[in-house]
Amino acid sequence: MEISEVSKRYQDRLALDRVSFDLRQGEISGLLGPNGAGKTTLMRIIVGLTKNYQGAIQFSSLSEKLKIGCVIETPSFYPHMTGQQNIDFFAALAGGVNKWKVQEMINLLGLSDAMNKKVKSYSLGMRQRLGIIQSLLGNPDILILDEPTNGLDPQGVKEIREYLVRISKEKQIPILISSHILSEIEKICDRVVILQNGRLVESIDMAERNQQNSSFYLIATIQISECLAFLETEKIKVIQTDSKSITIKVDKSDYSAFIRKLAASELAFTNICEKNQTLEEKFLDLTGGK
Repeated sequence: MEISEVSKRYQDRLALDRVSFDLRQGEISGLLGPNGAGKTTLMRIIVGLTKNYQGAIQFSSLSEKLKIGCVIETPSFYPHMTGQQNIDFFAALAGGVNKWKVQEMINLLGLSDAMNKKVKSYSLGMRQRLGIIQSLLGNPDILILDEPTNGLDPQGVKEIREYLVRISKEKQIPILISSHILSEIEKICDRVVILQNGRLVESIDMAERNQQNSSFYLIATIQISECLAFLETEKIKVIQTDSKSITIKVDKSDYSAFIRKLAASELAFTNICEKNQTLEEKFLDLTGGK
């Protein structure tokens, strides 16, 4: 699926400004951005809940009868019906749903003991789990999930993460997830798209990012000026300096030779460790730390 030059204006506010990227089969893409960046607006456009936008959402690479599964914002159910009654109702609307597959999802997402309880008694995390089951009814071609782990405990987050990776690979469907838990996005996503003020500021291929030839290393030392002079002589790029440490960038293939030279220099350093930029640090850099 291709999102091409998508813009959306609400009166005098531009919510999205010519956003373009694609969703690939068998990949999980993360959609990140500060509050108000346009994430939910974009998701609503993709699933057809928001109209009157500029640009195009193209599904040409997928089947003609496209089915989209989604959880946008907080999932809604009939509160006076049980979880099972809700799922049965939506399964009937979807048509041709395999009951054994539905029960498998219920078991995997830890809702077996809650399906006969009324949804009005559900916690936010339980509603999120039920929403994910609903979104998967009818074997969708694309899955769009807005904050799917909202309200879940750490074990629930892990279970959802593992399940989404599994269905992405097994069913070869594109999945788009928005989340404020950047560590989870880093673990689960093949690519990450970052929005700010309605604009796409960065698209990151996580596999390429993890296979970069260069790494960052932090040298802990009290001889800052002497160490900086040594690094300049060795033509090592200095990224950051403070009173107790220096962060450098070195090609991985050159690291062993650099360590031997550093040890032979007799400079006083207490530690050297790899310190690659996390997704959170990258996100904060791109969005101005907000």
